[in-house]
Amino acid sequence: MSPVGTDLETVKQQTEELKQFKTEAYQQQIEMERLNHQAELLLKKVTQESDKHTVQDPLSELRLMWDSLEEKIINRQHKLEGALLALGQFQHALDELLTWLTHTEDLLNEQKPVGGDPKAIEIELAKHHVLQNDVLAHQSTVEAVKKAGSDLIESSAVEEASNLQSKLELLNQRWQNVLEKTEQRKQQLDSALIQAQGFHGEVEDMQQWLTDTERQLLASKPVGGLPETAREQLNTHMVSISIRMLCKLHFRTIFHEYLC
Repeated sequence: MSPVGTDLETVKQQTEELKQFKTEAYQQQIEMERLNHQAELLLKKVTQESDKHTVQDPLSELRLMWDSLEEKIINRQHKLEGALLALGQFQHALDELLTWLTHTEDLLNEQKPVGGDPKAIEIELAKHHVLQNDVLAHQSTVEAVKKAGSDLIESSAVEEASNLQSKLELLNQRWQNVLEKTEQRKQQLDSALIQAQGFHGEVEDMQQWLTDTERQLLASKPVGGLPETAREQLNTHMVSISIRMLCKLHFRTIFHEYLC
């Protein structure tokens, strides 16, 4: 990208170009998170160390490249915002920030409750991770605009200073609201993922136990002809039934807790 301009129109145009570039880049970050998830699944299946390196090495290199790209995007954003403020465009910088806050608030408000599928929750977490990174990247922008506004207040007339103070208070209130909603959504998704993984783990354990029990029943010896042998086999079978009933009760309990 060309060096940051020294006139207002150039800086505005470069700001729009960066917005479009960020939209494309952050869409790719969602794909990056999906790729990380696929790598985790692959690593669970491989046993040879060489096979693990085949998955891990290119992914590590890709992460380094992505981190570098993300850092350059944030640096470019901060330079453009600094240029606007240096050109005396406090109101334009403030308007840009308020527009971004409105867009981010809309995204947070549109997020729907997640279901019980761990994979679906992980995808939502990946999307939210992109949004959260964008929010954190605007921290310095908010501070710079607030400082520029405070400097203007000191040199402005009383009425104008009061108007600027109201704008800064509104900015701070909306910024805190976005921070809180972003963190709340992160905690909600983390909690939902832990519950879903625990529930599905219990289901998988139950399925495995049922499979093992069926195999044991199929492999059971014929009923003995002597009373003592038949009684022993009956007792063993009753124990097995009791265990199955307890497992059934346990499964119903965890299913009810999960739904609640």
